[in-house]
Amino acid sequence: MLNIGDSIVHLSIGIHACLGISYLIGRWTYLRIFGFLFLFIAFIQFQFHLIYNESLFYYPFFFLTYVPPILWFGPLFYVLFHRLLFKSTLSPLFYLRHFLLPLLSIVALFPIFIKSSDAKLAMIHSLYYSKITIEYLFLSLLCVGSLLFYILLLFHSLPSIKRMQTKAFINYGLFATLCISIIFSGLSFASQLTHSLHLLYIGNVTFSCLVLACYLLHLRFRFFLPELFDEIRLVKERQTHLNSVNIHKALANLNYVIHEEKVYRDSDLSLSTLSSRLNLTTHQLSELLNNEIGKNFNAYITDFRIRDAIQELKNSPNATILSIALSVGFNSNSAFYTAFKKITGKSPSDFR
Repeated sequence: MLNIGDSIVHLSIGIHACLGISYLIGRWTYLRIFGFLFLFIAFIQFQFHLIYNESLFYYPFFFLTYVPPILWFGPLFYVLFHRLLFKSTLSPLFYLRHFLLPLLSIVALFPIFIKSSDAKLAMIHSLYYSKITIEYLFLSLLCVGSLLFYILLLFHSLPSIKRMQTKAFINYGLFATLCISIIFSGLSFASQLTHSLHLLYIGNVTFSCLVLACYLLHLRFRFFLPELFDEIRLVKERQTHLNSVNIHKALANLNYVIHEEKVYRDSDLSLSTLSSRLNLTTHQLSELLNNEIGKNFNAYITDFRIRDAIQELKNSPNATILSIALSVGFNSNSAFYTAFKKITGKSPSDFR
């Protein structure tokens, strides 16, 4: 009777195989890449299952056949990522840079793939019961390095969760699950470097559990991935405005005029006047606030005005609420009341 871990792995392999076949059916488009990716996952997990169960002795023709799918997975996923999200046309140099290594891996391993079963059995026996060879260690390092490289590229493109405005609490949980799955997809395969069958088993089972959890969460919260993709596109657009800006210097200047000069107390302060003060365009300042601070201009300035108003209400009990509102930059009593209650949950008089 199979244990629970093996059952989970078998379920994961079956789901990925079915998804892969279903995506490959129909007219060819770049979305068919999904089919190859799902089949690669199923095949790699099946291979690792054979390795840690020592069943590879019964199927020697599978020896090292997991290497090309691992090396192809990252580049294919990255191409699909760009085409799906940015609709970008990729240059020949882009394809050469990302697919040269996978192509070379097939050429380099082809002599091993065509060896006889007896020769492969001798090599398998050596890997299980002798010291790790330099060649095998190099292949393992290459596979793990490729996965980690593309995981880093993916994380570089993912937006900060604080900018995903709707359903924020759910987004935190789903985003965390997605990140953990991506990390474990690298760490579970990194067990090749230790030559530990037990660690490889744990990694394969853990990865299967996390992937299955992601599928279930996707079925329950279908809004998450479209919203995540929208945020990634917005991040790309924001970065184009800030390409020529020294972000650290711009933030330092912004902090100075806000905290030291308290420009927010000027009731006529606008996005254009503040951007001119900082030697930025209005688009650059708007993207700086949204991208680095997570607030738009009005919310950012109102937050500082309300902070000052809270201190004034505490320190100046004899001052009228209207005078406090005007001193911190509000034009009217009603605007002050609305903003104050939105942030604190109380009216200024109730707070006092």
